[in-house]
Amino acid sequence: MQRVVVISDHAVLAELLGAALAAETDVEVISVAESVDAVVGDPEVVVLCLTDDTRMVELATVVHGRWADAGVVMVARSGTRVADVVSAVRGSSAGLTTMSASAVAVARERLRSSASRSGATAYPQLSGREREVLQGLSTGASPAEIARTLRISLNTCRGYLRTLMAKLGARSQREVVAFVAKHGLPED
Repeated sequence: MQRVVVISDHAVLAELLGAALAAETDVEVISVAESVDAVVGDPEVVVLCLTDDTRMVELATVVHGRWADAGVVMVARSGTRVADVVSAVRGSSAGLTTMSASAVAVARERLRSSASRSGATAYPQLSGREREVLQGLSTGASPAEIARTLRISLNTCRGYLRTLMAKLGARSQREVVAFVAKHGLPED
């Protein structure tokens, strides 16, 4: 049974998500809160649903610092079905950040519309495969999904991920996602 915490800046939404997840037989909702400080317990998965997408990425970093082994599911408030959140929670694994399709769409739009962020100067020299792995991570894909898409082994994908993280100075996949949120994707 997965121990889950729901954090939302909207109390009613947090309670609704918590109740929907608690109805699942393989999920135990141990806390529903409006902030990390209000969380009680040690979760395996943290579900974040905040109004401000930038704040959600920042909070994911805080969550990682507090519960390094917990998976994080980031949910956009509009257009996300409860069934998608349940699937993301079930598919979440330690140290992995999962974004709903609508959260990915919001993140992509923010990256496209942000003229002030230039990925060209922020990124070190990345190989083509490292760029492909980075692109996959930025869409919320897991390493296994990226490996399937690129038609490489999971171990090879993890190797690219390790070198990518080293080049970016990131300690986790979450930090890579936060780096992309801050700088956008690298320009070709």
